[in-house]
This record gives sequence, C-alpha cells and structure tokens, in this order.
Amino acid sequence: MNQNSLVMKKAHQFFTVGALLAGLVLLCAGTADGQDITYLSNLMEPGHESIDRVHSNFWLGETFVTGPSHGGYDLKSIQLNAGTVGSPAGDFLVTLRQPPPSASVIAILQGPNPSVYGTYTYTAPGVTLQPSFEYLIAVTSTTPNDSNNYYYWNRPLIVTNGVSYADDSYASVDNWAITGFTLLESGDGTNWLGNNLIISPLQFAVTARPVAVTLSGSLKPEGFTLDFQTVSNRSYTVQCTTDLMNPNWTSLMNISGNGTDESIVVPVTNSAQLFRVSTP
Repeated sequence: MNQNSLVMKKAHQFFTVGALLAGLVLLCAGTADGQDITYLSNLMEPGHESIDRVHSNFWLGETFVTGPSHGGYDLKSIQLNAGTVGSPAGDFLVTLRQPPPSASVIAILQGPNPSVYGTYTYTAPGVTLQPSFEYLIAVTSTTPNDSNNYYYWNRPLIVTNGVSYADDSYASVDNWAITGFTLLESGDGTNWLGNNLIISPLQFAVTARPVAVTLSGSLKPEGFTLDFQTVSNRSYTVQCTTDLMNPNWTSLMNISGNGTDESIVVPVTNSAQLFRVSTP
C-alpha cells in the first residue's frame, strides 16, 4: 500500500498519519527534541601550556571519532582553548579535515583570532559529520615564525610537586572519542607526523546535533507499522500523540537496537495519531 492510498482510504481517521508518512515523522537520533549536544570536550582540564605555537608553514592537529548515530551529526561548533604571546600580526586559521594521510580539507571554520588565553568558538554551517568516522582538527596561522609573537593552541598539564604530567582525561557522549594522544604536526598541512613525546591532547570541544532520519510506515490489518534503522546497543522509545501543536507524548514501547531495520506495529484508534521514535 503506498502513502497516497493510505490517505485516500482513511482520509478522516488517519489523515495525520498519512501526512506524517510524507516526511513529518522524524526519528531523532540521540535526542527527541533535536538539541545541540557537546559530544566531546577536554576544555575543563586544568593546566596551561603555551609552547605549542602555530605560525605560517606550521600546523598542529588533533583527531577525534564520532559516535554511531545512524543519520550522522550536523556540526554546530568546535571550541578551542587558545591564546597569544605578544601581538601576532596574522590570522589564526582552523580547518576540519579528513584524517591523515589524506588530510584533505572538509571545511574552513569561521571564528575570532585569539587574544588572551580562553575558549574560542569556530563554526562551519552545513557540515554533516558521518557516524563512526575519524576527523582531524587542524590549526595554523599566517603569522611568521616569531618566538615573541605567536598564537598557540593549549594542551592541559597536571603539575604535582613541581613535576608536569600529561592529562588525557575528557568527557564524551554517545561513544565519541579523542584518538590523537600523539600530537600531530605538519609543515605544509598535508604531510603529518606524530610527536611521540607529547601525549596530552590539545584542548577542544565538538558540539553537534543528531541528524533526524525519516521514518517509513504502512497501514496493515493488525495496526500501523513503523520501520526505522537502529544502531547496536542503543535504546529506542516509540511514542504517540493526538495533538502536534500541544503534544503530550505517550510512550508505547521500548526497543533495544541491534544495527538492523526495526519494524514494529502500533495500535490504531479512532483518533488521529502522530508517532515518533526517540533515543535518550
């Protein structure tokens, strides 16, 4: 049964259901309300080290891996703990790239030149991060190499009894991870080498929004069937409401994802119904 026949045969009772099948029912991967989420951050780690300077013909890089959300993630911002020594004359440049060895540029992020040490936000509208994929954040500057005037990207340090130790702690959501515990350096932005003496990751945070995935459905004698893709080891809640303008969502069932397509049947009533599937 196609979507049009569903609307025609049940025009009064299931008109809303038919409209939803045209694309208004959304599977919100990660959050029911499509909220921005900081999936990965080590910005809160203490310590301040300014030796990792960037300048023309020198890049610093840090890699991370996204989580398994089936539809991917719309990138909202990347934040960096950064600052200056002296008064660098050039610009601070931030790019999102494929991981080495290709390190090809995905997006040039927009944001301020750092001044005093702090957290700075960089954005690239329209970038969608793929699920379970590694990315490289690369930073450079148009400032000539000058030991008295430069930008730096901070990395945290633990200091105990005057001795400095690396800090590899970070917070993550949905299985996102920092993968670069060896500082990546490049002289041209293309060829990257790891500095094995440094294991503290540079400080950054990634905020994104899970991409909504359209549900499909059909009317069958036993009820209304919803079909959607699941991710292994994630829980899903099927909900319904009778009023989209003032929704009071009622939970119908909970499902544990296994990485395959899920097909479930929900009961049909004499009232118009709207359905959604969300993950916590």
